[in-house]
Amino acid sequence: MARILTSESIVEDPWESWHEEEHLPDRWVPEHVGVRIIDAFRTLSMLPGPRGPKSFGTAWPAYQHEWSDLMAQAEAGSIKARQAERNRQGSKAQPSFVDVTRMEAALYWPAHYIADAWNDWRFAVNFCSMAFAFERDLDWVAGRKGGDCDLWRSRYLSGCDVIARGLIADRIAVF
Repeated sequence: MARILTSESIVEDPWESWHEEEHLPDRWVPEHVGVRIIDAFRTLSMLPGPRGPKSFGTAWPAYQHEWSDLMAQAEAGSIKARQAERNRQGSKAQPSFVDVTRMEAALYWPAHYIADAWNDWRFAVNFCSMAFAFERDLDWVAGRKGGDCDLWRSRYLSGCDVIARGLIADRIAVF
């Protein structure tokens, strides 16, 4: 059954209306599909790993510390200070196994369920979800990629609707 999208059913950011209390619908709906893809992009951003191109290194080998050097540094307390600083800089919340599994599934949906003929919808779902995940709105998307907010919103929701119908047809459990 086709679903008619009205201006009342369209929200600026689907995450805003769903994240206060976690509730699962009985079956996949476009808004919930959008929330899961937004969650997937947030999980992807939390994964450890390099960001961007690798910076230039040095051709010199790492400095080799002798045991006596390490003992002197330990007595001075500089090793613990360096380790604490390194841990403080690199510590960020790691996603759980369940989060990563859901992320992999949700990031696959646009490519799998939206046909090549509707490439604009696939791009809109991915780009708008990524924008929502990083606290951007549709004005930012329209300014970045051109067009207006209503066009991006309709493509985004139409793409999420196609994905929801595909998930229902494939009998994928709601999560």
